[in-house]
Amino acid sequence: MLNIIAPRIPMIGIVRIILYEMPPEYREPKLRSLVQQIIEESDTEILAASRLQYLRQILADYGMDKSLINIAKNADLTKKLNNRSTERFYQRATQEQIIPADFAKQRVIDRLATYIPNQGKPTLPMIADVMIAGSMRPSEITTLYIFLGPDCKYLAEGYAKSRGAAPRPFISLIDTVDFRSLLTWIQREIEAGLFRTSDMSYLMRKWLKKHYNMSPRQLRAIGSIYIAENTSNSMAGRAITQRIALRHKRSMVASECYGTYTTQPETQDKQ
Repeated sequence: MLNIIAPRIPMIGIVRIILYEMPPEYREPKLRSLVQQIIEESDTEILAASRLQYLRQILADYGMDKSLINIAKNADLTKKLNNRSTERFYQRATQEQIIPADFAKQRVIDRLATYIPNQGKPTLPMIADVMIAGSMRPSEITTLYIFLGPDCKYLAEGYAKSRGAAPRPFISLIDTVDFRSLLTWIQREIEAGLFRTSDMSYLMRKWLKKHYNMSPRQLRAIGSIYIAENTSNSMAGRAITQRIALRHKRSMVASECYGTYTTQPETQDKQ
């Protein structure tokens, strides 16, 4: 078996051997064998995922067909890492959040009520409020599509971590019709050149870091807590609602808690 963990031949050299020095009918089985070796001999699942990503990049650089590139994916490994990441995020989201006064729940709701779609240009502070209201990632600002389902409940598709998946229930901090109008306005302005779509996450991270020393994932967690508070009076109900707002799949138990928070002293709004 070709050794790639303590390589006398770098991985890129092994790929060249498979692609150019072996008969075409051996490419797929040899790549599958290489992928299995990477998974088995990597010390951690994260290291295995990193090596598989590097392998996919090499195959793409050599202009290989997508079917060959996809061999370097492992659904079970990806699912394990995604579940682990989801659980870590939920654990952070259910810890006490220290929230700047500018993002106190009632202040966010009051500001959202003053935003009038199709009048003026949305700013980063406005988009941050919308992210809280929908418990969203920055990239979802440009991809999320909300619609009324057949049972007269609002559904959404285009979430960053589940593109192509079935629509999921959508809940927000404000009336969903008003939220959808604000989101549509923002998306239309971005398409018209307000920001480059690819820059949305970078710009939001930079703005939050500069003014609040926060990250977008903290806005998402804060939004899920606010939505849970507004939707249910019981601890168990809020735990379930927060899971729905965060799009996290897991069986619910009454003992699970939802996030709490402390609001910092008053500060001036950042523009």
